[in-house]
Amino acid sequence: MTEKDLIDAGFRKVLVPKEDSGNDEDYSYYLLEVTEGITLVSDSPAENKGSEWSVHSFEIDKLLIVEADRLVHFINALKLCIQED
Repeated sequence: MTEKDLIDAGFRKVLVPKEDSGNDEDYSYYLLEVTEGITLVSDSPAENKGSEWSVHSFEIDKLLIVEADRLVHFINALKLCIQED
């Protein structure tokens, strides 16, 4: 999955300066709150030692999405299944 795929899916970029992270350089990741209580977050390619992005959720154990089409289907399915007040 590319950075553009994340942006197209509605994710917002979060920049983390090296001063805040304690790393040798700045890094970024992407975040999308699908609904209250379910937030998707990307790993950066540097964390995966590759060039592709992946997405997981702290609220949904073992979730790992690495393909853009599956990400879009997952987001759409969640939105369909969530009852808004």
